[in-house]
Amino acid sequence: MAISASARQWMHALARLRGQLVRMRANPSTTASDALDVADEALQLIDTLRAELSASEKRCVTLQAEMGEHAREAQVMLQVVPTPIVVTDPQGRIEDANRAAAELLGRSTARLKEELLLHFFDDREAFFRLVHELASTPSVERTTLKLRPRERAPFESDITLVPDPRQGPTRWLWFLGRSTARRTPARTIVLPTNGRPPHHPDAA
Repeated sequence: MAISASARQWMHALARLRGQLVRMRANPSTTASDALDVADEALQLIDTLRAELSASEKRCVTLQAEMGEHAREAQVMLQVVPTPIVVTDPQGRIEDANRAAAELLGRSTARLKEELLLHFFDDREAFFRLVHELASTPSVERTTLKLRPRERAPFESDITLVPDPRQGPTRWLWFLGRSTARRTPARTIVLPTNGRPPHHPDAA
């Protein structure tokens, strides 16, 4: 941690006072006036430190208020974003979710909190592998897995995971959505019954 210029100044002053005390104790000719001078300098240093501490406390109060306001703004943004977003800890325990995620997973935002996101995945082994990869190499991950909402049919979901920029790798943002991958439709082949080549019903 970097030391501020002010901290370096009072640390230097404190070291100087200690040096003076050592010399005074070793010098039998030290007078009461010498001791009072050192005591006066020590009191001045204490007053300086008290003023700096008071200013630091005020700054901390201001920063805490600003952080609280930013947290409230972030929560509002989370709720109005149309993309389903779930916030979890590194083990996959849900800490927060927006309304879009609650609708997608078939649970209210209040009931989602403290649940395991694992319970909404069809392939739990794949979920465990994904969480393990995040723990070993934190980075942006993109994958497609099958989600199983409450009282709804499962579906393939495109998932993007990123570390929460507010807290880094201790929290993860899961961006969920129905998979947009296009599947090749099945083709029906009519078997020949009269010696002619097979005919596809969609052929012109």
